[in-house]
Amino acid sequence: MKSSPKPRRRKRNLGHLSIGLFAFCATLLAVAPASLLIPAIKHNAPNLSFSTIEGSVWSAQIKHLTVENIGFGNVAIQFSFSSLLHGEVAYFITVDDEALDSTLIAKRTIPGNIVLQTGSLEIGPSIVSRMALLGVRLDGTINISDAQIVLRDNECRQSTGYVETNILRAPAAQFGVSAPELTGNIICRDGKLGVELAGGEQSFGNVSIDLFSHTPQHMVLKAVLSLNDKTLEDALKLSGFEENGNAIQIEQIVGL
Repeated sequence: MKSSPKPRRRKRNLGHLSIGLFAFCATLLAVAPASLLIPAIKHNAPNLSFSTIEGSVWSAQIKHLTVENIGFGNVAIQFSFSSLLHGEVAYFITVDDEALDSTLIAKRTIPGNIVLQTGSLEIGPSIVSRMALLGVRLDGTINISDAQIVLRDNECRQSTGYVETNILRAPAAQFGVSAPELTGNIICRDGKLGVELAGGEQSFGNVSIDLFSHTPQHMVLKAVLSLNDKTLEDALKLSGFEENGNAIQIEQIVGL
């Protein structure tokens, strides 16, 4: 007796149905509007606001993005399908504004790491000026190059990156001196993300600055100065600096 072809036909039909269902779901996701991301954004980033989100969940543009009252203009987000081949989920994030100018790669790996990478990032005066030293708002820009930051469980696990900045020009101008350019690196220390900077200027002296994350809206700033101007050194002591050998230093929490 020959076996009935019906079971084979059912399996074949089931296979066709599965392929068709997968294709339908893939197509649905490909054209799914980016507005579907809004609930997740509102839940995970309540301090973030924007006017609209256009595009799809794979390629979106956020219009008039604002974080903590800092405007970032329009932000483009592009999903990297090739990242799936490496067991990662990655997005290209492009910001072209006075506050922030960069293309970032943000990805999440299977072990649960969040990795941020950029070849070049400029942090503008509108962000820098939210920090102050001795009651004087900082000014200038911060330029970061060849950076990679690895985060896990809300802690900084690994980092690289070169930093250049002129953020001391406003406080130095208050005392009638020229501020040195500062250079340094992005580092992780005790799970905190930060930068270590140093520089010198002939008429000013030498300065080193550590700036590390403290809370989501605050950072710890530590400055150590070896000054050539005794009058300026005495004035800074009156402003809160303390002696540290042949130098003076201050450590304070600054808001963002």
